[in-house]
Amino acid sequence: MQYSELLDMLLTTQHEAGQRELPFYIIGAGLPSVPTRLGEIKTYAERLFSYRDIGALTPEATRRAFIEPIRRPGVHIVESALEKVTVASQGYPYFIQQYGQAIWNSAAQQAITDDDVLAGLAVGRSELDSGFYLTRWQRTTDAEQGYLVAMARVMKGQVARTGEIAEALGKTANGTSVVRKSLIEKGLVYSPGLGQLAFTVPGMQDFVLRQAGQV
Repeated sequence: MQYSELLDMLLTTQHEAGQRELPFYIIGAGLPSVPTRLGEIKTYAERLFSYRDIGALTPEATRRAFIEPIRRPGVHIVESALEKVTVASQGYPYFIQQYGQAIWNSAAQQAITDDDVLAGLAVGRSELDSGFYLTRWQRTTDAEQGYLVAMARVMKGQVARTGEIAEALGKTANGTSVVRKSLIEKGLVYSPGLGQLAFTVPGMQDFVLRQAGQV
């Protein structure tokens, strides 16, 4: 069964349960593309749910995530090293876990130094490239990869205009709508506003640009 079919069934059940005043609730979490995806499956989905944007951890929360686990076994991290990994992780929980593990494995002393962090970040990035990012990249077609590369190249900040992506590909916005929709359905990109696209996970733009020579 396709995910869209399962979601359709769940949304229908939720809607009917609400009409009958039955205690049936759906509570979930997902990527930023979830509200749009649900709205595409059932137009009334926006009335069924309240959405809460969790977002990234704050720099202070990120620092605590690195400091507190290593404090228990008596290890500490020097301030400059902590700042490096805080910036690199971008407050994204999975990155904090990935970099934290790699740095821990790189450290040989009770004090985690800048060299330990730099070594751990290199290992962590390599593992993200070969797993976290690559699995997303490999789920796309050649046409979708071309679209992602064009998107990564025209992005300003965290957002790209769909018209500019199409122009970079030598096509109209309507001419790229099928590819765009497919990428949204696959959870790689989402639309934060009319005529806008953004990647659903941080760092994907840089990864796509690194892959550009292979497209």
